[in-house]
Amino acid sequence: IPVPFSIQTKNQGGTKVEFSLPDEDQGISIMVLPGAIRDFYGRVNDSIQWSFTRVAERSTGSISLKLNNLIPERGLLQLVDDKDVVIRERTFSGVFKTMFARLHPGNYRLRIIIDDNNNGKWDPGDHLTQTLPEEVVYYRDTLMVRANWEVEVEW
Repeated sequence: IPVPFSIQTKNQGGTKVEFSLPDEDQGISIMVLPGAIRDFYGRVNDSIQWSFTRVAERSTGSISLKLNNLIPERGLLQLVDDKDVVIRERTFSGVFKTMFARLHPGNYRLRIIIDDNNNGKWDPGDHLTQTLPEEVVYYRDTLMVRANWEVEVEW
């Protein structure tokens, strides 16, 4: 069934576009016909098709987080699921506020990597150079996200 949509160019060159679709649980297929897109050099596209499922915002939850007076002042904040798979991550410094939106219902944990060398990732130790692995600190509670709910956390 065709669905009404709008397209907005997101950069000056017109190479990034954003589709606005209704907020409904549904499968979506986007088809770009041959010759619909022309690049700077005059080349055109072949047929392109993407298929995906969009989950309605009311079927997801969110976590609102405020980090207060943490030591160290800088690090990497990660949101992980119950299998320790990283779902989202953000770098932070000082007092920090963030929102993890559109999360599938389930259990999540927060962890902070004390990023000593500021490279934006966890580094393991090295026995040869006698370097210890970067420290990882977990938030004390598991966060249960429910559909259409917002969990507020102050750490």
